[in-house]
Amino acid sequence: MRAKKVYDQEFTKLIDEFRTWCYLLKNFKDNTFKSYIYDLQQFKDYLEEERDHIPIETFSEEDITAYMSSDRRVKCSAKSNRRILSSLKTFVKFCFHKEYRKDNPLIGIPKPKVEQTLPEFLTIDEVTKLLDSFDISDETEFRDKVLVDLLYSAGLRVSEVIELRIEDILFDAGLVKVTGKGDKVRLVPLSKSTLQYLKRYYYEIRFKLKDVKDPEYFFISRKLTKMTRQSCWYRIKFYVERAGITKNVHPHTLRHSFATHLLNNGAELRTVQDLLGHESINTTQIYTHIAKNQAQELYDENHPRAKDPEGEVNNDQNNQGV
Repeated sequence: MRAKKVYDQEFTKLIDEFRTWCYLLKNFKDNTFKSYIYDLQQFKDYLEEERDHIPIETFSEEDITAYMSSDRRVKCSAKSNRRILSSLKTFVKFCFHKEYRKDNPLIGIPKPKVEQTLPEFLTIDEVTKLLDSFDISDETEFRDKVLVDLLYSAGLRVSEVIELRIEDILFDAGLVKVTGKGDKVRLVPLSKSTLQYLKRYYYEIRFKLKDVKDPEYFFISRKLTKMTRQSCWYRIKFYVERAGITKNVHPHTLRHSFATHLLNNGAELRTVQDLLGHESINTTQIYTHIAKNQAQELYDENHPRAKDPEGEVNNDQNNQGV
């Protein structure tokens, strides 16, 4: 059994190599890599404490099976356990590249099934209620209204909005250039009203800001830095509650609403996929379920034949001798 100090030093060295590989060859973003390191650290601790200090680059199918069935993992969600396996899969690819191993211990490991839940979305009336609740005479609230409007009308992720640079807003073309996951770039059209709000924010507020610490970014905080995810989350929660909307709304809810409303109004699934920047259409497919559910609810609530009076069907059948 190796000493813990040596074991930790070897792990640190390996992670440094893994970090370089991820950034140079896979172009991963910081958040992705941080989740990988967290997952590997958890697995490494298990190997150290429960599997006699097995080097992480040599783990076997038996090791991962024991880990996934241990008390450390059985209490975790299926989604969390799927992410663990995804992190280890990437790590094994790295080990192949570095020739630290030639086998794949994950081949026989099944992925935990994640129960698919439909994401919550706002109705068109609720979106209107939210957007109408801002005090546009206040510069901060006007900025927030523009940000919320853009999240909804373009279906952007909050990370995509806060990373927008001034040059990404193509005013003349009526488009926004979005850098999504995997640094994939897409162009998303803007509505006339959204474009007007963006122009007004830029020329009346953003353009006049002095001593901005992150001058290339479009949305700037009161501290003169680019806005953060946490700030967007907090402020949207505040405006939603103030507007009297009781749903659990977060920035991604606006993206869900964007996709659902497009499909409800006849947009093609492939078009919505392109606008959202989904790599797989299977990811977009979930919004068709939401649209169908909403259509059924609207039918049940509004169609005169949705709910026959009690006994009407039976009486009709009896009269026809069926």
